[in-house]
Amino acid sequence: MKRLLRTEFYRLFRSRGLWLILLVLFLCPAFAVWIGNYPSVEWAFLNIMRDPMPLLLASAVLAGVTVSGDCAPGGFAPYCVACGYPRASILLAGYCRYLAGVLLMAVLYPLLTVLHAMIFLPYETSPLLFWSQALPMLAMGLPLLAGVSGLFFLLAVLVPRPAAATGAAVALSLILILFTNSLYSPGDARSPLRFSPLIQYQLLARGQSLPAEYAAALGVSLLLIAACGAAALLITGRREYA
Repeated sequence: MKRLLRTEFYRLFRSRGLWLILLVLFLCPAFAVWIGNYPSVEWAFLNIMRDPMPLLLASAVLAGVTVSGDCAPGGFAPYCVACGYPRASILLAGYCRYLAGVLLMAVLYPLLTVLHAMIFLPYETSPLLFWSQALPMLAMGLPLLAGVSGLFFLLAVLVPRPAAATGAAVALSLILILFTNSLYSPGDARSPLRFSPLIQYQLLARGQSLPAEYAAALGVSLLLIAACGAAALLITGRREYA
């Protein structure tokens, strides 16, 4: 298992797809900074945190490009099965690599944007106050995104064809964000969608997240990770590789 994990993380950091996706993520807010859409560093950071759609789309594309390709006939997973590795270990290592890639994008995307914005934009408050609030907010949002991304991993395992899996995962990401945002009314404290990881991620940036609601959304996120991993393991256990 340790050897598989080392291999997967080596593949993660050598993956051109991951860094290309991150570059595209960075260029969009960077262009917004260049044309003057953000008045301050704080505004640039909060604008990113309030809109999880780019990160969801990036996670969906990453799942389709990497995970689905590995599960396809002739991919990395069938090769490891042929070498005698247990399917559970192969899947767990691949899942860890994918979630690490998602978390890496979720950290670098806002941080690189803020560091770039610092060159062109002023602070509304002191830098110390900004970073003391931004870093905890960013850290609290990471497990929420990881849970939703588990759905893309499961879909990529279910559809072992990179092009089809990428299209399906992107469509699912759009459905998730559009449906949750359209069904949730901002400020509605009685809506059950406040326990959704996606809504909680946005409420964190608005300063409207309550500890009990965040804890519930975190539980939902962890449940999604476990359920998607178990379902993916069941699928791969029944699949015969040519």
